[in-house]
Amino acid sequence: MSQYTVTIQQITSAIDTLTQLNSEFKTATSNLETTEGQLCSMWEGEARDTFDAAFKKDKTQMDNFYNAIQQYINVLTQAKEKYLAAEQANTETASTRNY
Repeated sequence: MSQYTVTIQQITSAIDTLTQLNSEFKTATSNLETTEGQLCSMWEGEARDTFDAAFKKDKTQMDNFYNAIQQYINVLTQAKEKYLAAEQANTETASTRNY
């Protein structure tokens, strides 16, 4: 069985990096959507409709990807918070023990 050792700093760094990259992805997706709208306003016909439909299908996948990464960030954040709460409880227990 494989085992991984991860520090809280590594988890925090991963959360920060993923949040930044996901934000950049969302901005790029929004820019693509704006450009697609501008392109569609420049011509009409079946080619335009086909292009628009294909883009909208791709945009759905882009949104799904963004949401999946956001959910992963949320899971990492929850894991970090649970770890920190357990660490604090353990520290309090250890510091209040009596002999």
